[in-house]
Amino acid sequence: MQSNLNDRENSRVHLKVGILGLGLIGGSIAKRLVKQVSYVNQIETHIWNHSPQHNEAAQALGMVTHKSIAETVAVGLDFLFVCTPIDAIEEAFHEVGKVLERDPSLGERLIIADIASVKQFPLELAKRFGLMPFYVGAHPMYGTEKTGFENSYATMGDHGVWAVCRIENDAKSAQNAASLHDFIKLHLNGNPVITQAKKHDQAVALSSHIPHVLAYELAGLISEESAYTTLAKRLNAGSFHGATRVAHSNTQMFSGMLEQNRTEIVPLLEKCIADLQGLAEVLSSDNEYKLKKSVHHFIARSDEFRQSDDAPALHRHDADGWVKCGCGKEHWGKNGAAGLFLVRFDEKTSKITHILLQHRAYWSAEGGTWGTPGGAISFKEDAIAGAIREAEEEAGVQADDVEILESIVRDHGAWRFTNVLAREKPGHTVTPHANDQESLDVRWVEVDELEQLNLMSAFGREADELLTRTLRAIESNA
Repeated sequence: MQSNLNDRENSRVHLKVGILGLGLIGGSIAKRLVKQVSYVNQIETHIWNHSPQHNEAAQALGMVTHKSIAETVAVGLDFLFVCTPIDAIEEAFHEVGKVLERDPSLGERLIIADIASVKQFPLELAKRFGLMPFYVGAHPMYGTEKTGFENSYATMGDHGVWAVCRIENDAKSAQNAASLHDFIKLHLNGNPVITQAKKHDQAVALSSHIPHVLAYELAGLISEESAYTTLAKRLNAGSFHGATRVAHSNTQMFSGMLEQNRTEIVPLLEKCIADLQGLAEVLSSDNEYKLKKSVHHFIARSDEFRQSDDAPALHRHDADGWVKCGCGKEHWGKNGAAGLFLVRFDEKTSKITHILLQHRAYWSAEGGTWGTPGGAISFKEDAIAGAIREAEEEAGVQADDVEILESIVRDHGAWRFTNVLAREKPGHTVTPHANDQESLDVRWVEVDELEQLNLMSAFGREADELLTRTLRAIESNA
C-alpha cells in the first residue's frame, strides 16, 4: 500500500497528484480531485497540458499549472496520471524518466499510471525508460464521444470501471497496483478491476476497439455516394445514431487504438468478417430452411449478452454451420448431427409403448413434421453426448433419466447422422417440454399413434427399424 495514502496526520490525507494532459479523461480526473479538497483531504492537483489554453480555467478551479513535464514531476508527487494521446506517451515517459534519473528521491513515493486504452504498448515504454519501479497500467472504461477539457466534468467517472494492470509474480508491481486500486476507490469513486496488460488488450479489442471499427465502417458507408445514401441520410434513425456514436470521438485516439492493439484486433476482425460473409451467403439462399435457421442462429447467439426473455434460447456451438453433401443437399452440422431415439418400455408387457418426439417449428427443415430431438454435434463431444445435449436443450430431457442402448450411423461421407437409441431409465420419469425455438411441441407419442402423424421423411422411413433395434437392445440387456 502506498504509504502516503494511509499516512494520516490528525486524520488528514496529504497527497500530491500530477496529471499530464487535460483532455476529456484527464480533465475529469482533475476536476474530481479538486472536489475532494477539504480539511480531511489535502490534495494538491498539479497540471501540465501540451497547450496552455486551459491553464487559466484550471487555475480558477484550484489546480496548480506547470510549464513542463519536468516541472510537474519536480514537486514530489504521490501519483502521476499520464493522460496524453497514445502517440504522445513515449515522449511523456521519456521526460519523466530523465527527471527521476537526475533526482531519484522524487520517486520514493511515486506511482505512475497511464490511462491509454491499450496496455502492452505503454508497458514496453515503461521498461525502456526505466519506469517499472513506479509504473501501473490503468484504463478508465468510461467517456463520451466528445473530447477536450471543456467537455470534462467531475462526476464523469463516478462508479466507472477501471482496469488496473499488474505484472504477474512481481511483488513491487502488485504493491503499486494495490495502491492505485485504493486511490481510485477512495478519491475517484471508481470501481477498479485488477488484471494484466495482455488480458486487458484482448478484452478491450472485443468490448471497445471492434465496436469503434464497426461504427466507423457504418459512418463511412453512409458518407459514400451510392444508391442508398441520399435517402438514408434523411431516414437514419436512433439505431444508426447509437451504432455510430463513437465514430464522432477523437480520431487520433482511435488511430492509436488500431495501431497499438492490432495483434489482438485482427483475429476478432477476421471473425466478424467471416460471420458477416456467412450471413450474406445465407441471405442470398433460396432454401427457406437454410435461410431461416441461419438467421435465427445469427440473431439468437446474442441472447446471453442481451439477456433477452422475448423467446426461448437458440443454442449455438463450434460446429454450427452447413455441410455440402454428396447427396446434393446441405446438412446442418460441420461435425455431423445426432438425434435421441428415446422410448418408454413397459416391463410387464415387454413392449415399447411410447417414443419421445418433437413437433418441428414451421421454419425448420420439413417444418410441421414430427421427429426425434437432435442437432449438430460439437467438435468437443461425440455423437452420444451431442444427442443427449440436444435433447436436453430442445426437450428438457435430463441425462440421469436416460439409459443409452446403441447407436446407428447414417453415413453420407461428408456428413453423418447418428441415431442414438435409448430408453427411459427404470424408476425414472422423463417429463419433456418444448424448450427452444425449434419446437412447436415435444411429448411422448404412443407407438400406435405414429401412423397418424406427419413424420419427418427420414424418420418415417427408419421408424420401424429403430423400434426393432431398440427393442432387441433392451431384451439383450435384460
